[in-house]
Amino acid sequence: MSEESKIEDISDEELSARVIYTLFLPSVRIARLFSIDLSTMKGWLEMAYFHELRKQDLKQREIAEVMGISMSKVSLLSKQLKGNFLGEARADELVRRIEFMLWAEPLSELKIKQVLTDEDGSEVEAALAELEAQGRIVKQPSGTTEVYQLNIATDRRVWDNWVARVDGLQDALGNVTNVIYGRFFQAEPLAFARTLSFRLLSQRVDELKRVYEEHVFRTIVELDQEVDALGDEESEDDVEELSLSLFWAPYQYLKKKKGL
Repeated sequence: MSEESKIEDISDEELSARVIYTLFLPSVRIARLFSIDLSTMKGWLEMAYFHELRKQDLKQREIAEVMGISMSKVSLLSKQLKGNFLGEARADELVRRIEFMLWAEPLSELKIKQVLTDEDGSEVEAALAELEAQGRIVKQPSGTTEVYQLNIATDRRVWDNWVARVDGLQDALGNVTNVIYGRFFQAEPLAFARTLSFRLLSQRVDELKRVYEEHVFRTIVELDQEVDALGDEESEDDVEELSLSLFWAPYQYLKKKKGL
């Protein structure tokens, strides 16, 4: 039986329920390792749901309707989002969001603010100032306005601290989410996923990293630069914007390390 016919054997409601339930499992497994109680998990789920709807620029009343909660609960979640541990990472997250946007093309301050509708204008200005101070972006004239563009080599577009790693995790899981929706619910041909389990000699583990750096990463950079070379000649029909995520880890790592 083909993959497509298997999916058609159940309703959309059951399929979405099974997919969402499956997505809960990685969170539950990590929570189990650190003995996180269910009440705390529920609170984080509420916060994550609220945070996502805020990013979509929904008004508080719309958020209340989507989440099925009261306006007072929405106000409480808004205060908690600004005040809890997530608040400490918001500024750093915004800096990297802007840098990622500028990787695609130079943008004016006005355009950046128009895209980041979920962010306060003053916070966007502060993030741009920080990136300029670090020398990661520069301001250049473009016609009658000025635009920001990246000022760093491709191999320096990496941030190495805990906030950056958590933000990178969000990006990776965001890509996973896009793939899941594309493959399960839209039959999107560009949504691709494969998991390979294999064995290799211990002394050849470093070769995996070399394959990524010397072949995969280099090829992706060349493909991206090929689009840049087209300049104004490119059209929307000529270009596809894709995200590629690679993961590897010892098989059943958690069970082996934690004895679960």
